[in-house]
Amino acid sequence: MTNQGESMDGGEEAATEVRLTVWLEETTIPLSMSTVKEIETAIAKLADAEFAELRAWLWDLEIERDAKAGRLDGLVNETISEYKAGRTKPL
Repeated sequence: MTNQGESMDGGEEAATEVRLTVWLEETTIPLSMSTVKEIETAIAKLADAEFAELRAWLWDLEIERDAKAGRLDGLVNETISEYKAGRTKPL
């Protein structure tokens, strides 16, 4: 499950596959799908709660990949600078 032009090391890919398999086993999506169309059809049949869970899982996966690729470093550094300059508010 990598985007075009993206590669993951074996351990990272195996961990992603395990998480996806576990998630799929807990939903109504059959594990034998092999085409994007089959996946789209299965997703369209999900209950609202299952769809929300899928969306959250995909979001977490995207954030995890972005963090590992360093795509969030600028945002983190900017946030730290704002905090050190006293331009933040307690939540």
